Amino acid sequence: MSHYLNRYLYTAIVIYICIVFVTLFEWSLISWFVGVGTGISLLGLVMIVIGNPKFGANVFLIGSVLFLPIGVIGMIGSTKVLDQLEEEDFENRKECT
Repeated sequence: MSHYLNRYLYTAIVIYICIVFVTLFEWSLISWFVGVGTGISLLGLVMIVIGNPKFGANVFLIGSVLFLPIGVIGMIGSTKVLDQLEEEDFENRKECT
């Protein structure tokens, strides 16, 4: 697993999947909306795991926006990944000089 994954991302995706199961049998616009948001977030999570954490965190952030206000948990998790990436990039540039 990727060291970029954090508890906020795990919590958010579990909540999103629970919301999908709640709305699964309602063939309405809300169920499609929830499904698309969860799919986008899952795609972002997969991108983080397979080695593209910056793109994946941004995709996860977009998917989380669709779940406001509960999506704030996912937004916090994805911004933590982006902050960690910036910190690592800064450390790498500092070591090179």
